[in-house]
Amino acid sequence: MAGAININTDRIHNPEMKRWVQDDLVTPLFSPTVGHDHDGVNSPVLNPAAVVANDSVTAAKIQANAVETAKIKDAAVTAAKLAADVIDGTKIADNAVDSEHIVAGAIDTAHIGNLQVTEALLATGAVVEAKIGAGAVTADKIGAGAVTAAKVAANAVVTASILNANVTTAKLAADAVDGTKLADNAVDSEHITAGAIDTAHFAAGAVDAAAIGADAVITAKILDLNVTAGKLAANAVETAKIANLNVTAAKLAADAVETAKIKDANVTAAKLAAVAQPLTTAIADPGDGLAIPVTNSGSVPIVQTGAAETRTLAAPTFIGQLLLIDSKTYAADTVITASAPINQTGNNTITINASGDFILLVGIEKDAAKVWRVIASDGVTLSTEA
Repeated sequence: MAGAININTDRIHNPEMKRWVQDDLVTPLFSPTVGHDHDGVNSPVLNPAAVVANDSVTAAKIQANAVETAKIKDAAVTAAKLAADVIDGTKIADNAVDSEHIVAGAIDTAHIGNLQVTEALLATGAVVEAKIGAGAVTADKIGAGAVTAAKVAANAVVTASILNANVTTAKLAADAVDGTKLADNAVDSEHITAGAIDTAHFAAGAVDAAAIGADAVITAKILDLNVTAGKLAANAVETAKIANLNVTAAKLAADAVETAKIKDANVTAAKLAAVAQPLTTAIADPGDGLAIPVTNSGSVPIVQTGAAETRTLAAPTFIGQLLLIDSKTYAADTVITASAPINQTGNNTITINASGDFILLVGIEKDAAKVWRVIASDGVTLSTEA
């Protein structure tokens, strides 16, 4: 029988051992009548499989370290046979741990040797901001043109990251350089575009005399009514600079118009003050029932063409005032009533009786009042009315 155990006692020289084997071992096991039943029959040939019953070798029957490598059938050590944490580094062959044997996320920092994460091991886009140490990206680590706009986080480029003199004009966005970016006194003439400084850019009072070029202030630049006396140099206003009819009375200083300044035959009666008016100054007849004007000296020709008429005469305006009243046109009597007596007699009424009648009066001062007095008369009737 294949795998059987043959018991041969011929080689046992110890009589006691030989007897024990023959009488106490072989006979009980292989006697046809009293021997151990194996494979259904008693036989002098022992089958080990028949001697040991299935499942009879328990863990308790096996000595420590009794199961050697040769005793273990190939592929018989399954995952369930391995104790937790029993497979250490000495049990794993070189290059035996492949991707499929590693739990996802199981390789942490402690398992990675220094300098072992090479470029080939990094996936595209794997190095995010949190993986980069502060100050770790130096100039020699950046390929030419490698840092695109998409790679730079918002607000990531701080002052310390920019090489001196590398912010060129092309790098500046439109309107990026505002007042806060300019140092004091940084904008010189060469930086300002010709014609770029308009009115809105001047501070109040910024354009002083030193800033204005010679002959720069022309007429169009001067606001109306802003050339005051203090702005004019001595003798600056020549005749050619004065528009016709623009030297008004208010422009003349007291006593400024001397005889030499008056053109011959240009002092008319209208130019004379009331006290200087001559009798040749015509004073219009006011008409029936109205007051004869007494503002100035002059003559009043009475024109009367219908029935009898009346006039009134107020007190003189100033001492020395002359008033000539004469009848130019007569049709009926005209009675003129003065506001006060015109002579020492106490007459206050003048009646014109015919064409050519006249009376010449002068203003005098009587007590605190101004009154008329007769210088001369012809044809008129003087009377007193209550």
